[in-house]
Amino acid sequence: MTRPITGPCAQPLLRVVIADGDADTRSMYREALRPLPLDIVEVDDGRDALVQCLIEPPALLIADTQLSSVDGYALCQLLRRDGATRAVPILMVTSESRSAELTRLRQLGATRVLSKPLPLEGFCSEVTRLCDGVASPDEPEVPVVDSGKAACRAFQRFETTAPPHRPPVLHCLKCDRPLDYQKSRVGGVSSSNREQWDQLRCPGCAGTFEYRHRTKKLRHVT
Repeated sequence: MTRPITGPCAQPLLRVVIADGDADTRSMYREALRPLPLDIVEVDDGRDALVQCLIEPPALLIADTQLSSVDGYALCQLLRRDGATRAVPILMVTSESRSAELTRLRQLGATRVLSKPLPLEGFCSEVTRLCDGVASPDEPEVPVVDSGKAACRAFQRFETTAPPHRPPVLHCLKCDRPLDYQKSRVGGVSSSNREQWDQLRCPGCAGTFEYRHRTKKLRHVT
């Protein structure tokens, strides 16, 4: 993908829609993609993502599975059913690790499925490939990992109930009851950029929450 030229013959920027409920994640994606010739539209829920895609089909949709209003699974299904958006490339970035759910995403129409956390260099490469029309829905999944760290489990994504950082005491955003810790996801591309997400559940309203240690933010998932 080349940068657009300036002046009267300049080509229009490629429109990319980013749908993620976490503002920090959207900002991270936006900054990583800044060098590319893209017109980025950010939304924080699935319904707005659907509207943006129907108003003007983008060159690419980047979406999380855990979206409010319309989740990532339904979003894929709805876009593939509509003739105007059937061919829109969809890059799903998810914290889901179960193979059945990842397969389900591809069956519903996701062009590519990447797991969080992921190296931004690999993420940008996938965005470039999809915007250039290189990848296809039937293309085998290529793990996006830092090749220099591929043999080191500490720098890859894994789940544990004994994480490096002790989960803090947190309360439900809805009913203010103490949350029960369930498990953590740990990953990253280097020891200085290691990430940890804690999954918690409310014993009162049965809601599921995610706490991100780097940003110290708690968000409601389901």
